[in-house]
Amino acid sequence: MEEHQIVLIIIIAVTILMSLIIICFSNNTLELNVELNVFKAKIKIEIKKRN
Repeated sequence: MEEHQIVLIIIIAVTILMSLIIICFSNNTLELNVELNVFKAKIKIEIKKRN
């Protein structure tokens, strides 16, 4: 497996984990949702840099 594939898998796993945490603490959903969207944007930028 190439290095960027491993990084991608880790990023996806972290994103799923964060989504589950957000579902658990859904009383703060809006605030956390904004944070997750910012995090996803950072991931997309990171992927573009690597490609």
